[in-house]
Amino acid sequence: MEKNNPFAPAMPAPDPQPPSAGPPYAELHCASNFSFLRGASHPEELVRTAHALGYAAIAITDHATLAGIVRAHGAAKDLGMPLVVGAVLEPVDAPSLVVWAVDRFGYANLCRLLSEGYGASRPRRRCDRPRPTTGRPTEASSAGCRGP
Repeated sequence: MEKNNPFAPAMPAPDPQPPSAGPPYAELHCASNFSFLRGASHPEELVRTAHALGYAAIAITDHATLAGIVRAHGAAKDLGMPLVVGAVLEPVDAPSLVVWAVDRFGYANLCRLLSEGYGASRPRRRCDRPRPTTGRPTEASSAGCRGP
């Protein structure tokens, strides 16, 4: 067919997203092998798998630690994939919470909270007395987490 033929049937515009692809998905609660007895995969493996599956982003949220973030960050940076930094907090008097730092200040507050609330001298790695932070409010989001 000729390009300028006025009698040629109109061709639909190509769909920018394949019909089998759904909306963007980001896993926001994923434990690595740094969450002992809870996660089995290395953080960099989780990031590579999420990228291969087409996830928009992934959050590494280990229990009471940020230990997996360094390896996950390296893998995410290599792949150009957004990484959400988070952790699972386990207060002694409330259900577990998944929290995510939304900026560097929130990350610093999360590090401080984990250091103070989960000190090595405290049994069972449960947060028993977090201190409020000074300065501007902590910029972090949270969601409930089921389980011990």
